[in-house]
Amino acid sequence: MSSGRGNDSSWGQRCFMSDAKQMMTQPVGILAAMDEELVILVSQLLRASESQHGGVRFLTGEIEGHAVVLGQCGIGKVNAAMATTLMHMLFKPKAILNTGTAGGLRDDFEVGDIVLGQNVCYHDADATVFGYAYGQVPQEPARYAADEVLLTAAARAGQSLDSVRVHRGLIASGDMFLGDEQARDLVRTRFPGVFAAEMEGAAIAQVAAHLQVPCLIVRAVSDLAGEDAKMTHEEFLRVAADKSAQLVVATLNEYDKLL
Repeated sequence: MSSGRGNDSSWGQRCFMSDAKQMMTQPVGILAAMDEELVILVSQLLRASESQHGGVRFLTGEIEGHAVVLGQCGIGKVNAAMATTLMHMLFKPKAILNTGTAGGLRDDFEVGDIVLGQNVCYHDADATVFGYAYGQVPQEPARYAADEVLLTAAARAGQSLDSVRVHRGLIASGDMFLGDEQARDLVRTRFPGVFAAEMEGAAIAQVAAHLQVPCLIVRAVSDLAGEDAKMTHEEFLRVAADKSAQLVVATLNEYDKLL
């Protein structure tokens, strides 16, 4: 019986072109916890349309010719997971980037350094009594790897920015601000070589992994954790947030080149 497709080769080519076109018109999702981390992106958004869903603020539009959907998820893992799920259900992004700030956990870090989350994990999950690694949620991987295409795009984008140091490494997430040496050093001890700590990234990456959406966590260092973290974070929040957002915009350009 005829399939009705005519020439299989031309049918396959049409399907490929249709899929490619759909991929190019799908937005890239960009999530940030706080208004301060999103403000520079909102200022660049053209043809903006705003909506609220489940308490999450979403804005659609274009940045430098790229279709995007911005989401202000709120602070913490549950808020981040909910916003990621809503973004996927409502806007079907082809990829998700998380931009924002973090506490740097390496001695050689400076405020404004950017960390690309090559892997992300939880630093406040403990099911070790059942044989899981510290930070591993039962029946989940111990770490969530970044999408390689996004990671490559972001690394290339970093090379185009002046006076910005870009690193690739492990980012740890937890529902706590590391505002004293004891908390900071505990994370360092449990996750040797960890680059930064924040409060949303691993939750976003976990949801994206389940939904099979490419994902990358991007964070700029606003403080070096420890005793002075609160004061330093408040002072340099906007500086660090803007650096992270600038890299994310540059990543949009590089990402489209790789698709």
